[in-house]
Amino acid sequence: MEMMKVSLKTTHVLPIFLLLSLCVISGSVQVVSRQEGDIMLGALFPIHAKGSSPEGCGPLQGDDGIQPLEALHYTLDQINRDPNLLPNITLGVVAFDSCDNIVNALDQCLDFIKGFLTRIQEEKRGQLEACSAGTATASETLAELTGIQKPVVGVIGDQSSDITIQVTSLLRIFKIPLISYQSTSPTLSDRERFAYFFRTVPSDVTQAYAILEILRNFNWTFASLVYEDSEYGVKGYETLLRLASRYGVCFGAQIRVDIKRFKTTDFDQVLGKLQSQSQSRIVVLFSGKSCAVQLMAATKRITTKNSKPLIWVGCDGWSSRDVVTTGFETIVEGAITVQPLVRHLDGFDSYFKALRPDTNIRNPWFSEYWQDFFKCRLKLEQLPKGIMPSQYSDPCKPGLHITDKRLTSVKFLQFIRDAVYAYAHALHNQWQAECEGHPGVCEKMRNADGSVLKFYLEGASFTDQNKRVFKFYHGGDGPPRYSILNFQKHDDDSYIWKEIGSFFLGANDQPKLEIDRKVMQYRRYEKLYPNSTCKEHCDAKKGLVPYLQSNNSCCPDCKKCEPFEMIQGGHCQPCPNGFMPNENRSRCLLIDEQIIDYRNPWAAGSMAFASFGILLTLAVAFIFWRHRQTPVIKASGRELSAILLLATFCSFAMTFLIASRPTGFKCGVTRFSLGLTHTLAFAAIAVKTNRVARIFGTKKTGSTALTCPRAKYISPRSQLAITGALTLIEVFVNASWLIYQPPRTTHIFPDRYKRVLICEGMDHFTYLVGLVYPLILIGCCTVYAFQTRKCPGGFNEARYIGFTTYTTCVLWMAFIPLFLTAPTTTLRIVTLAISMSISGVVQLACLFAPKVYIVLCKPEKNTRTGVMAQHRSSSSYALATPPSIALHPLHNHQGSQLTIVNGVEVGEMLTDVASQQQRRKSIQAQHLLGASSDCEDNTMRLSPHNSELHLPDDTISESSIYTLKLKRPSKGTVHFDCEEIDVIDQQKQQQMKVGDMSNDFDSKSID
Repeated sequence: MEMMKVSLKTTHVLPIFLLLSLCVISGSVQVVSRQEGDIMLGALFPIHAKGSSPEGCGPLQGDDGIQPLEALHYTLDQINRDPNLLPNITLGVVAFDSCDNIVNALDQCLDFIKGFLTRIQEEKRGQLEACSAGTATASETLAELTGIQKPVVGVIGDQSSDITIQVTSLLRIFKIPLISYQSTSPTLSDRERFAYFFRTVPSDVTQAYAILEILRNFNWTFASLVYEDSEYGVKGYETLLRLASRYGVCFGAQIRVDIKRFKTTDFDQVLGKLQSQSQSRIVVLFSGKSCAVQLMAATKRITTKNSKPLIWVGCDGWSSRDVVTTGFETIVEGAITVQPLVRHLDGFDSYFKALRPDTNIRNPWFSEYWQDFFKCRLKLEQLPKGIMPSQYSDPCKPGLHITDKRLTSVKFLQFIRDAVYAYAHALHNQWQAECEGHPGVCEKMRNADGSVLKFYLEGASFTDQNKRVFKFYHGGDGPPRYSILNFQKHDDDSYIWKEIGSFFLGANDQPKLEIDRKVMQYRRYEKLYPNSTCKEHCDAKKGLVPYLQSNNSCCPDCKKCEPFEMIQGGHCQPCPNGFMPNENRSRCLLIDEQIIDYRNPWAAGSMAFASFGILLTLAVAFIFWRHRQTPVIKASGRELSAILLLATFCSFAMTFLIASRPTGFKCGVTRFSLGLTHTLAFAAIAVKTNRVARIFGTKKTGSTALTCPRAKYISPRSQLAITGALTLIEVFVNASWLIYQPPRTTHIFPDRYKRVLICEGMDHFTYLVGLVYPLILIGCCTVYAFQTRKCPGGFNEARYIGFTTYTTCVLWMAFIPLFLTAPTTTLRIVTLAISMSISGVVQLACLFAPKVYIVLCKPEKNTRTGVMAQHRSSSSYALATPPSIALHPLHNHQGSQLTIVNGVEVGEMLTDVASQQQRRKSIQAQHLLGASSDCEDNTMRLSPHNSELHLPDDTISESSIYTLKLKRPSKGTVHFDCEEIDVIDQQKQQQMKVGDMSNDFDSKSID
């Protein structure tokens, strides 16, 4: 059905078009090369180059046009002389000039459709007679116009793939086979589109087999691939990539070059990528000559003395092209390329050199070639019809002949021979089948359809010029036959392309590469080519595994695993935290545990510092115990001082616990004691400062009050009880914390190479939860220290407490950030230990050192008078006159309380302000606190009417107020020592104690 449609279309439409074309050209002479024969072949050669206009022709092409045409005639002569091939049958040809132009080629292709025109010539006789103006019959006119008297059974040509695609598409309609001798485009391998197309050269992509065979032969398993953005380059790239794994070849860098858009910088970047391939110096370049020239120029620009030269493996697109090597000889040196296998056509040179314009009548263009070759001018009568004289003025001399020196040998002539022999053997096989051995062309063969010849072409085989069997590969392509060329430098510093081997199909169509390594040469003084393979083995014991680089898509490099990684399945696998691989990296082993213990230099340093602090603490404690009865020690509060010394000792002792090997128990004790030691110290300091602040509570300026309400809970027992209560809060917080988060040890991993045993939470801020409450106490101590800064010197520890709290605050502001941001566990632990010791040193230096100094170095100040002296800088508490000390009298049935004010019994105090002022002025101001005492006999006199009280210096304690309680007051003499007052009565002797309960001290001066 399809053939019927084609027949109808060609019968009614195409003939009219063809006849109109014939009418157009009937007035001009068509130049045709003709060799008569029983069976005619057609041929298209680019006798002339492409002209400036779409249909014009340019200058004559001797190598690409004349020599191929003469090779055709030469081969036909050989076939016609062979009695065993087509006996009694001669082959002829009619050849046209395509001018390397698609339009011209299609115009000339119309002449090959003579068989179709012959069948319809009678039908169109009227049109043909009109065209010929009645001067000849239709058949004669057709023969004259087309130059064809016999049908063309097949066509040879063209050289260009673009032209061949168009011509074979047209001839396919009429089932006329076409064999090309130079068209290598992979597109023409499509048998569905180009069923009647054959070629004696292999497809462009077929040379990929030869290139891969070369790589395998040299054991180059790793190479780079550069291809141009064209059908030629892309098809070659795809074939190389598809076959690479079969040949065990890996293409690392795969770079596509857009020859139309790439600039110089782009080519430089391409070279940069190629040179970045550390393992490979082999570059497969699948491109035309233009791209190759640009890459060689870029290589020349970028290559330095230290750069390793690249080894180019090329295709026929740039192989043996002078334009690629000229000026870049040192860069191209050592290149290995492939190009279709060429062998000199035996006897052709002698045949061609014997040709003369006057004898070579079957090639009308030979006269034109003769003029161009010798640069002379033939006479007009010596030229065939349609050939014009040359532009040269000198006439061609007789006796000229072509010599070897001036003749350029065309390398692809063997492919023309193969095309002619393919037709001859196919026709021979057809003749044997259809004519049954009868001499000449039988009628059946004469009327055979073109599909029959196509069938015999597909099965044709013969011995080619290389003495190997030729047959079409994959139904239409020429067999893969390539010459292997090597660009070498000779001793005379000249460079040549030297053939070093060949590639062809062997037995069972297996590709076979033959290379003569004796004639192969890499560099002039370096015969052997360098190796270019992927590293065969990565030693796992050295921690090496294969990996793919970003610019290397398939060939692995050896990568060194990290020290903490083992090798599993050829890949680096990190060991879990706390593990390191064994020697052969086959499994992970537990890392030796690291701890902070007494052997650590940092721990040893902190413990030495703590030991020194402990010795100081014990020394201070001993001094306080030894001098516990002195006014300075008494004024400091012996009970609270003992608690402070205990807290200080614990601060130093904590260092030994912190710096020891962690255990669950030690971790719990450390967390519990961390805040407890600070709480114990600053709870005592807070109680002491609070007590003094309540006793010496200041009034606002201008107050006229003489007395204040009596302070409560200021006895030693009360102070201890309050300190204990404050400490219990921290105990509760720490106990709750330990219950919520039980203490235990854990391992941390500062890096992949360490496994450190620590108390859980040591590396987190929650470890400092126990310090929140002590921080609050420090704040309270700071506030109270500021409030009591104006108290009398003996009781005014505000300065020292202030120094303690201020220094502690600064210490903590430095410690907490350092602890939280410490880069190592060792530094964190040492920071904690040293901060505890520094806290103890601060307490010793600020709270105890001044008292120890007075006790040991200034004993003259260790008196009641010295202790009770006002601080020089005090202003708010400074008195213009001796102060009054007022106690509310207490009367009951058991005894009475005498209230002594400046040595005078006061009794009940007046409540109104005016009376108080009057009473105060009438007081005999004998300053109790500064008075000298009559203590030689350690006694004083006391009577109800003259209540003068003289107290010895060694009776001063923390309080400046004394209450004398008498049981059944009567006349008598009071005997006392530092802490007790003995009341001697005439009837009975009773013992009373002096309480140190005090009232608030008035901040106003007494007039």
